Amino acid sequence: MKPYYLLLSLIIIAGCQSAPQQKGIRYDSSHPFENAITELQPTKKFHAVITTDLNNDGKMDTITMSGPPLDPGTFQQIEIALNGGDIKTFETDGAWDTIDASFLKKNQNAVNSPLVFVYKDNNQFAILLFGYIYGAGREDFNVIYGKGAHFKMVFDNAFETPIKLQDINHDGHLTLLGREGWVELYGRTTIDSLGPVDIGTYDPFSVLTIDMDTVVMDETATREYNEQNYIWLGPKASESLKIYYPENGGKPVLAK
Repeated sequence: MKPYYLLLSLIIIAGCQSAPQQKGIRYDSSHPFENAITELQPTKKFHAVITTDLNNDGKMDTITMSGPPLDPGTFQQIEIALNGGDIKTFETDGAWDTIDASFLKKNQNAVNSPLVFVYKDNNQFAILLFGYIYGAGREDFNVIYGKGAHFKMVFDNAFETPIKLQDINHDGHLTLLGREGWVELYGRTTIDSLGPVDIGTYDPFSVLTIDMDTVVMDETATREYNEQNYIWLGPKASESLKIYYPENGGKPVLAK
């Protein structure tokens, strides 16, 4: 009987030493010599909610961001719900992402969020959404504007460099300063009257006025700002105009 019990014990021990298949791990048999193991990670839909009194009526409103997992970008849908007012949902075919760090240096966000910029005062509010910056540039930049119990999306365009949002004249009219594109630098040289300069394209600043229906360029304010801070050769960017950008920070000059 002893040999029988000995054989049975060896079979039981061998069975216990067999490694059980682990849940949540996929073994890749297409490369058997690499012993590749891929962990199965669950994907999660993005969802975040901001509560704030957008229209200064003493009631809390909500901003809800959501969307499928994105790479690159963070969310594709936003719902804004005014307590006792409009409730609207907006979507983008691209992706919204974090607020530009350069924009936050010049503007104070009214909510604690890296993804949605909110401006509000006693009479109005605005929500800015920053599209993801791809290699070819930013495809989405959006402005949602509201007063009282109503709001709408008033700007949906490719606006590369938002700089400053403010009521510049303290008259209740919001303006957005920025650039539709960006300056492309493609060379360097030295000019006797300027010293070392970078050579680049012409890309003027724009001053946009925001109201309940639309966003339009303020041509007078746009010209004045460029004359004071840049160079004025018209409201449209141009790759054919050759501009000298002094390395000492001086005002740009049109190349002769």
